[in-house]
Amino acid sequence: MTLLTTLLAGLPFLLGLLYGWYLQHWWPLLAYGAMSVASFAAYGLDKHRARQAQWRLPENLLHLLDLAGGWPGGLLAQRRFRHKTRKTRFQLLFWCIVLLHLALWLGWLPAWLRLR
Repeated sequence: MTLLTTLLAGLPFLLGLLYGWYLQHWWPLLAYGAMSVASFAAYGLDKHRARQAQWRLPENLLHLLDLAGGWPGGLLAQRRFRHKTRKTRFQLLFWCIVLLHLALWLGWLPAWLRLR
């Protein structure tokens, strides 16, 4: 796993800590943590089922977990399990989800700091 992957996956947790520290609201940190664990587990389960030639999880479910805040776990799972890394359409939507989350954080961060 590259340093860039690790830093990118850790960014929402760092921002969640800042949000919690300044505003005493810890829900973003908890939500990203819980959804990342769920997403990581889902990618792992899907990879296991792929190897066993069993019924697979729908890609829409993986994207939904990523969209709900689990993209850091999804990113780490993709690198750890080498899963869904070659599917261009899947990767395109995944990175759009990541950019959406980063845009939301960057849009909200200045407002949070002003509330302080």
